Amino acid sequence: MVFSGRIAMFKKWAAVLGVVIMLVLSGCSPLTSLIPQKVPDKVVVAKYKDIPIDKIFSDTQKLFNKARDEVLPLFSPNNYRTARSAMKRARVNMRDPEKKTDVLQSLYKVENALNNGFQTKIIVEREMPELIEMRIILEELNAKRLFPMEYRGRVSNMTMLIERIEQHKESLFDDSEKKADFVKDKNNMLVDLRKFHLRIVKSKYLSRGEAVFAEAEQYGAKDNAPKTYSETIQARDDALAYIEKNLRHTEGVKLAADTFEFAAFRLLHITRAVGDILQIEKNQHENYVLKKEKGFTKISKALKLGDIRNKSQNAQMILLATTAAKVIKQKEDFALKIAELSSAQIAVESNAENEAPASGVAQGSSDIINEATLIQQQQPPQKKNPQQPIAATIEEQQSRQKNEDLLKKQVETLTVKNKALTAQRIALEKQLSGLQAKLNALPYIQKNTSKPPQVQQP
Repeated sequence: MVFSGRIAMFKKWAAVLGVVIMLVLSGCSPLTSLIPQKVPDKVVVAKYKDIPIDKIFSDTQKLFNKARDEVLPLFSPNNYRTARSAMKRARVNMRDPEKKTDVLQSLYKVENALNNGFQTKIIVEREMPELIEMRIILEELNAKRLFPMEYRGRVSNMTMLIERIEQHKESLFDDSEKKADFVKDKNNMLVDLRKFHLRIVKSKYLSRGEAVFAEAEQYGAKDNAPKTYSETIQARDDALAYIEKNLRHTEGVKLAADTFEFAAFRLLHITRAVGDILQIEKNQHENYVLKKEKGFTKISKALKLGDIRNKSQNAQMILLATTAAKVIKQKEDFALKIAELSSAQIAVESNAENEAPASGVAQGSSDIINEATLIQQQQPPQKKNPQQPIAATIEEQQSRQKNEDLLKKQVETLTVKNKALTAQRIALEKQLSGLQAKLNALPYIQKNTSKPPQVQQP
């Protein structure tokens, strides 16, 4: 079933949905056909015969908790409300031993109401999946805060549609005329909710950009900055077109809205700048130019270019941009070099760790040889076997001496290597510290990104 994949999302919003629905229903009267008729006491007592009342209460409470966890208030609000009311009475009467029959009556009512609710839920999941999904989306967008009255009205309409299923269950769809009316009302409601959804998304993501755009219009953006004004209108139209076609693509909607908002802030700033120019008196033209020059001078000092006021302002701007690009490139090169040195340092330390065990093995071998020689010297002299050839004895001694010399040489070589690796590591650490100091000394220039930076609201 297509609807089954959305159950996790429903449970996520279970508490919120339950509260909203119960608030909507709190002022409504339950359907007459859903008011359960009281069952004779003897029938109820016979049903729970030989079962301890504590166990009956516990089992019913578990069933009620299950209904709450499965968002039954959304799928069968009237049955859930009946069960909730009866459960409350049972909880109160449990304190009075003389009201055991009343408790059993309440628990019996809870069980029947919840079972009817679960049956209704199955039908609602089958017949109204799009409406339920739309309801969850509106909750995620916090529609009840943005448009509280309209949201409540739509929740009430959906509840009345569900009440038809609560009242008639499957027989509603066995009657062709009733089924046709239900489908017609459901489709009309779905169209209305989709329009409402579009309004909410526009309000949530475009409201800030619209407010800034309106402010720019108040400053005369259309007349004072016609080119930028036209570009901003196009950015807004593009955002609206995207949102209408991609309501569910949240990241794309945010990007389209951010693009429009960026254009709106730019329009506002340009419009204000043009307005400032138009209001300059003739005797203030020089002061306006000097103010711009002062801004360029601050940047040139930060970039350590010295005094560049002997150049035209256009030449100053080009020089500042070129220098800033070089600084950014230099910082990137330093960062890359630092990364390379860090990798080299890691490799040196890794090699040192790998070589260390070999040195230990060689040293251990040398110690074993020395200890064996010492033991041999402490032993009493052995009687020579007159039959053993003298040449063979000399050859064994030469072989043993050769092996001992070879092991000592290996130990000396590994010791030298270890010292060289340690010195290399120390040198790399010094280079790394020097580069880091140079990098910190460079002036801070923010990198450009592919996405326009967020503009602060004036």
